[in-house]
Amino acid sequence: MKEFAVYNLLRLLMLVGWVCAVLAVWFLVDDAVSDRDFLLALILAFVASGVTSWFFLRGPREALAIRLGQRADSASRKYEEMRKAPGEE
Repeated sequence: MKEFAVYNLLRLLMLVGWVCAVLAVWFLVDDAVSDRDFLLALILAFVASGVTSWFFLRGPREALAIRLGQRADSASRKYEEMRKAPGEE
């Protein structure tokens, strides 16, 4: 499923980009990053990634939703056809 792979790859790249950006700013402000600072930077990157992906990944997200809807409709149709098949009662 191409749409699924594209959307999740873009989300992952966005997260990695935000982690790098937050850590770069942290290094500019302070010379060292402790484990606690890294965890806080990771949390900030998750939040920033989620917010920015909501706006910038609208197209891939909608394409994924359409594709999933089509697959669900197809599965429902096949299930109904199997259920109504003659001789299988």
